[in-house]
Amino acid sequence: MIRPVLTLVFSILSACGAAGGGARTPETCGTPPALAAAEREASEAYRLALADDFPPLAARLSDLEENWRDARRRVEADGAPPEAVSAAGDAVVALRWAATERDSSAAVARAANRASRAMRELSMFYRPDTPARLFDLNVLDRELVLDGMTSDFASAAQHIASLEAAWSAVRTRLVGATDDAAISAFDASVRALREALDASDGGRLSRIADRGRELAASFEVVLTCGSGA
Repeated sequence: MIRPVLTLVFSILSACGAAGGGARTPETCGTPPALAAAEREASEAYRLALADDFPPLAARLSDLEENWRDARRRVEADGAPPEAVSAAGDAVVALRWAATERDSSAAVARAANRASRAMRELSMFYRPDTPARLFDLNVLDRELVLDGMTSDFASAAQHIASLEAAWSAVRTRLVGATDDAAISAFDASVRALREALDASDGGRLSRIADRGRELAASFEVVLTCGSGA
């Protein structure tokens, strides 16, 4: 059951990439450049931590901190919610601390994911029409990759439940805005996550979540940029 799902998701991702040409990304659609750059650095820190590749991670964190200093001045001047600004700043500090302590690659990756989430949520100030739970799809799939890697099935159960709720909230906004096959592929991905959890198969859980994360990223482009971007 799971292998056909992965094949379907992969084919949809290939089609989305071909159609989009790689030109449109969420950071080109209203977010201040420094804030977008900070989110990209946090996402790259997640990838490097996931690969247990710490030497280049230090440089990424320095770039993240520099971009966040610039972004903070801008978002505060623009009147962004103070609690969202504080949350993003706290997440950057927590990521630096996690990378310094380096208890585990998964712990650093989770801290990077939290920083990425905080930047994404702050960006919603500039895109008020963005569905409230849109970014949860990507963030939760990233967490599920880590849950599978660490065989943390209790955490996975919580994250899948949250993902199902987020997907239910976002799905209706995608109908008519993106290809029906992409929506069906994410439907299948969420079901397959449940199956992998029921089988206590961490490897499958991680693979499915990683494919879902890529689909979620394509949905972000659709709902933050719009088809005309």
